[in-house]
Amino acid sequence: MTALNDPSLFLTGIRNTQAETMLREALRHLAAQLHDHAPHGLRAVYLGGGYGRGEGGVRTRPDASVTLYNDLDCFVIASDGLRRADRDALVPHLAELAHPLERRLGIDIDFSPPKRASQLRRVAPTLMFQEFRRGYVTLFGDDALPRTAIPELPAHDLPLSEALRLLLNRGMGLLLAGEALAGRGDNPNHHDFILRNLNKAILGCGDALLIARNAYDWSLHARLERLQNDIPDAPHSLAQRYRQAIDFKFSPHDALPPNPRQTWHDLRRLWRDTLAAIAELDDTHSDPMTPADVRNALHRLCRRQPGARSLRHALRWLVRTRSPQPVALLGDDPIALVLAQLAEALLVPSVSPDSGDFPDIPETLRQHWRHFN
Repeated sequence: MTALNDPSLFLTGIRNTQAETMLREALRHLAAQLHDHAPHGLRAVYLGGGYGRGEGGVRTRPDASVTLYNDLDCFVIASDGLRRADRDALVPHLAELAHPLERRLGIDIDFSPPKRASQLRRVAPTLMFQEFRRGYVTLFGDDALPRTAIPELPAHDLPLSEALRLLLNRGMGLLLAGEALAGRGDNPNHHDFILRNLNKAILGCGDALLIARNAYDWSLHARLERLQNDIPDAPHSLAQRYRQAIDFKFSPHDALPPNPRQTWHDLRRLWRDTLAAIAELDDTHSDPMTPADVRNALHRLCRRQPGARSLRHALRWLVRTRSPQPVALLGDDPIALVLAQLAEALLVPSVSPDSGDFPDIPETLRQHWRHFN
């Protein structure tokens, strides 16, 4: 994949020269630190995420100077045979090396839990690792490792579970944004937090629908074109909002929409309609959609999808939640079960634009989301 000294390397979506130079210099410094002070058992480190794919955001200040917007997402590969304790010590060591750069850049540098190269085949069917395979910058180690260790999966073959995972994570982001708009939670009235989650919800709805229709594409702009032209059952306004969310992704700002509460409720409806389309609820659900509608529809999806029902899923749920799955849903993918819990919280009928309120987040939902997202 692209090396730091390759002139064709672009890290930001708008290819801003000042931001590109700033980030490239910082990454060169981090790469030098890794080569000089690599901890025992570290095999490779790669920049992935938005900047690794050339889609990173750049915020422009009033004086025309720029700052980076997204965190730097780094994937960590450990040596095969490394002891668990040594593997667990890698990330704290890397975080210490990166801390001065975080202060300089004004963003976080996140390191993934270390995986061995032999483990990468197992995570190959996920959107995260397929995008990593296709868009990364090598900071330390073998440049070809992600391409050789992660089997290639065509975009149209991404499993439906990845669409459900997107709906779960972006729906939780909507709930958290509502909490912030209501002046509750960890980020009350924090404009950046609210805007980030509103726009991620839009992109997540579009990407989830494309995955469910076997129409996903690795190119962000190709996905927009498909939403505009190839998905006849896409919710109203999704393509238009998706285009606006791309603009925000590349050039983020901190200006809330004129009526942020109404916008939040509009996006809640967009999320609901996307869920209905993916779960095939359009002609079968009651209006308003009930939690039972969602649970039953997701259960039907799990029954039809290879690998979406298994004893392993039931055991994962039991181990992580310390409670059994409902008998009627036994063996269903935990993502589907938590998504049904999320829909019950997010789509509560008593919350409307006129009520001026936002849904509460049940603690059980928070815990289950942390376990399975």
